[in-house]
Amino acid sequence: MVIPVVCDLSNEEDIKSSMIKAVERLGGLDVLVTNHGGPPSKSFDDATLNEFDAAYRSVLRSTITVIETTLPALRDGGGSITNIVSASAQEPPANHIISNVFRSGIYGLSKGLSREYATDDVRVNCVCPRGIMTDRIEYKIDVLAEQENISVEEATNRRREELPLGRLGNPAELGQAVAFLASDVASFTTGAVFEVDGGWSKHVF
Repeated sequence: MVIPVVCDLSNEEDIKSSMIKAVERLGGLDVLVTNHGGPPSKSFDDATLNEFDAAYRSVLRSTITVIETTLPALRDGGGSITNIVSASAQEPPANHIISNVFRSGIYGLSKGLSREYATDDVRVNCVCPRGIMTDRIEYKIDVLAEQENISVEEATNRRREELPLGRLGNPAELGQAVAFLASDVASFTTGAVFEVDGGWSKHVF
């Protein structure tokens, strides 16, 4: 059964009341998965302080608030936190300065929490997607096609070609990775970064 509880991630009080309501309706909490919308693609010259402030609230502060509110329930018997962070935050691209600043902060948050709450049997990991065919990727493909004056099919092929597997992923593949890390099968995994990116990431460690 799915019980939807809607909240505004830019509103701290809305997050807190929604998370409390969710925990009460669920009768506790074993698994928390955080996600957020993507900040605007901007160079440092083009980005404004207001845009940095808005991204801080919607990306990093919202994640902190969700975790802070639900942590007591997760510590009660142990639990798992999985933070979804774009794989590109590990290899910061040009003209994504806002994303590079705040998404990277979620890695540090996750690693720190994994150390601080390990004795409470709370595991904290990150899942990093790239090239998963969602509405956001469809939008970015449309934008690329318009900017480059090419067809949507051509723009889609460009996104495929940047992935060694040569195809875009589907949301179920991302969901399976998240479910794995949240499950008891991954009970000895915490503080980890798990990439679901078709081989896009180039770093060794």
